[in-house]
Amino acid sequence: MATDGLFRAVILLAVTLAATPTRAVETPQEKPSEVVFDLNEIAVFQIEDDRLRAYFSSGQWASCREDPCSTVKTYPALVSQKPLYGSIRFPRQDAFNRSGVEYVFALDESKGTGTGYDRLFFDGNRNRDLTDDTPLVPQTPPPIHSIQKWKDIEQQVIFSCLSIAFEGGHEGKSAIELMPHLIITDKGYKTLSFVTTKAHAGQIEISGRKYEAYLGHGRFVSGCFDRPMTALRLVPSDPSEQLAEWIWGDRLMAIHKIAGRYWQFAATPAGDRLTVKPYPKAIGTFEISSGGRHLKEATISGVLRSQDGTVAVGGPSPHVWPEPNQSCQLPEGDYQPVLLSAQYGPLRMHIEPNCFGDGKGWDLHPSDVYGIQIRRDRPFVLDFSNKPVVLFASPASAARVKRGDTVDIHALLIDPKLDIGIGDIHAMPQERISTVYTLVAPILFIAGLAWLVVPRLPRELRPIGVVPIFAALLLWCWLGFLSYMNAETAKVYSPHPQRLEPAVVIVRADGQVVAKGGQPFSWPVPVDLALKADQEVFTINVTFDTLDLYGKVRGTRQVTVFR
Repeated sequence: MATDGLFRAVILLAVTLAATPTRAVETPQEKPSEVVFDLNEIAVFQIEDDRLRAYFSSGQWASCREDPCSTVKTYPALVSQKPLYGSIRFPRQDAFNRSGVEYVFALDESKGTGTGYDRLFFDGNRNRDLTDDTPLVPQTPPPIHSIQKWKDIEQQVIFSCLSIAFEGGHEGKSAIELMPHLIITDKGYKTLSFVTTKAHAGQIEISGRKYEAYLGHGRFVSGCFDRPMTALRLVPSDPSEQLAEWIWGDRLMAIHKIAGRYWQFAATPAGDRLTVKPYPKAIGTFEISSGGRHLKEATISGVLRSQDGTVAVGGPSPHVWPEPNQSCQLPEGDYQPVLLSAQYGPLRMHIEPNCFGDGKGWDLHPSDVYGIQIRRDRPFVLDFSNKPVVLFASPASAARVKRGDTVDIHALLIDPKLDIGIGDIHAMPQERISTVYTLVAPILFIAGLAWLVVPRLPRELRPIGVVPIFAALLLWCWLGFLSYMNAETAKVYSPHPQRLEPAVVIVRADGQVVAKGGQPFSWPVPVDLALKADQEVFTINVTFDTLDLYGKVRGTRQVTVFR
């Protein structure tokens, strides 16, 4: 009987469960995964939006000069007495013109000098011999929307297109078509730009937000479309949404923050597919700090670069530049600045990677130091506590010049540990002390005293006089604090921001000053400069007065002048 009862109970339970509606088991929301979108090939001159069309048709440009390139073996016989020469590097993978291989070219006027440049010799096979290259002639008519309408253009020519095959090219289409575009202005500027004639476009979706994606080449021809410097523009379908167009934020390597999450992008070499995926690294903190200085505010904004890509620093903004903040959340990684703008108390300044070598001027191999290290459990604090140094990009160490020559002096303020340059320093105006405050304080104090000594006033009302006296004392304390801050952090007064230029003083060994001024500074050595021997050593002293940032930072360099 007990067994029968148990059997009936089991059957009843099974029927009950079978009759009960089932519910799906709730699982945690899945993290977004990468998505691949198809892109279609389009002609850049047929892009409807004027700004986008101008962007993708701007091209990578090269300056034209009147002297031939020394590395060219043979030029063709040119008709013009004023031919133009130049070179350009493809593919471009950075902003320092140090990547790619060099292509040389020459421009000729086939109908004689002054008739207009109508022949382009381009060394497409890179053998340094332009005699075996078929000259390119002007397109007639040029593509619609290809002609620039600047007022100062004296001559412009759209030449026939050429094709260049880049390493890593996709099967069946290993070359990219470029359109040479010559522009000569009435001020004598001569440039030849190379415009990639094709781009790719398609609709993509990120966290429920739709965008029209444009992939191509803008001011850099980066080669195949999977390269980090390939241009990528995202146009929101929602007119109320705007993406800040920060420096290098228009590149495939840009890491964008959309819907509260960071996203990374990749493309195929052919440019026919775009991959969107959430950035896999954890989030850390980047912040700027006073470092113990008396500062009213410290904010920073701009762009950082890692080996993975670029990221905006600061808050969201509908403008070109991110909104300045004291701190912000960024993906983990080792970074260097692309460009940062800091408001540091009364100072405003720019922070960039050090792109100069000692005595070498602009260095084609800029800093490879990624010293801004952001970790999830360890914020990076920029407090300018590292000891700065003065770097002389010019002149070189132990330079020798002859009387009558010119010594160009270019010194920079460098943080050697982070290998960053701090420049374009401006001192902001002082806090003005309002006349109203200075008048109200004594009025309140006198009114309070008068209230306390008024005859026939009930004793219980007399304490009221303490209130204006206390308010006057607080106001005086505030005015004193403002005066102190002005004295401590704004040692120079100007009603407008004042650029703090480094001071340059050139002296003899005995301390006699022979030249001085502010940077940029050039010293034209007098032909009749009296030397104490056949040669004499002069010392160049450069002083950066950074006020409360570092104080005065000094650097010296010696140069020898000979007869």
